[in-house]
Amino acid sequence: EVKSIADWIQQGAQRPANEAPQTDPQAWWSYRPLRRPTPPLFPASTPGETRTSIRNEIDTFIEAARRRQKLPSAVEADRSLWLRRVYLDLLGLPPTRLERDRFLRDESPTAYEKVVDDLLARPAYGERWGRHWMDVWRYSDWYGSRGINEIRYGQRHSWRWRDWIVSSLNRDVGYDQMVSQMIAGDELAATDLEALAATGYLGRNWYKFDRDVWLFDTVERTGEAFLGMTFRCCRCHDHKYDPISQEEYYRFRAYFEPHDVRTDPISAGTTTQKDATLGQVLTDGLSLVYDKHLDRPTYRFERGDARYPDK
Repeated sequence: EVKSIADWIQQGAQRPANEAPQTDPQAWWSYRPLRRPTPPLFPASTPGETRTSIRNEIDTFIEAARRRQKLPSAVEADRSLWLRRVYLDLLGLPPTRLERDRFLRDESPTAYEKVVDDLLARPAYGERWGRHWMDVWRYSDWYGSRGINEIRYGQRHSWRWRDWIVSSLNRDVGYDQMVSQMIAGDELAATDLEALAATGYLGRNWYKFDRDVWLFDTVERTGEAFLGMTFRCCRCHDHKYDPISQEEYYRFRAYFEPHDVRTDPISAGTTTQKDATLGQVLTDGLSLVYDKHLDRPTYRFERGDARYPDK
């Protein structure tokens, strides 16, 4: 395969003049509406194999795939091993000896469910899984430059967004509600300090020196985090393979065009500190997103260059 590519390059790397996708991108599986599939039906076991436990509909899909691949079924994990796995999965920590012994003595039919419910109710659950969501949503502490604590990237108080993520998971806040508050908490719940902390998601992309760079990142990171796709190519031209036009890219940017970031005091005694170019800034407060430029238009940039807006 490598030689084929090398030969093609040596021959001039010619490509079709009107290259286009072989299929309509709108028909790709990733753009189709979600539908609830019908669980596969099959005999509980086949001759010569050990019966596999099927406790719910998800198990039926796993079992069907296993049989298609002609893979043998593994024996069920013993109780001690199962307990260690579920603790590491939900909390990131192994069970204590006391917790293990208590589980092994519990012979009730709901012993497994009680363990899971207990772990999901612990604060450590949100701390463990919040960390993974922070990777997806690009959480980081604010960037301070040099000894004067200059604010350049992100915001000084983004830790409040971090705590909101952990708290939301532990309070069983729905994913749809979390996404809505991260993108529009200032509009959905303008007086709810808890919800306003969620807008730290947008504050994370704040960039001191160039608003267009800031909004480029906002669009790109929102697409990656919530749509599972990148928008970078269609900033300059219609996407060659994904069904997104350059015009649609800037329509998407228009959602974020009015917003800015500010820090509100949460105490009458909050002091200030000098920033190199921002002047006096609060040493403590709530960083939040709000609509500052209500009438700011969005233009399509020719070839994605902010110096050439098509007005």
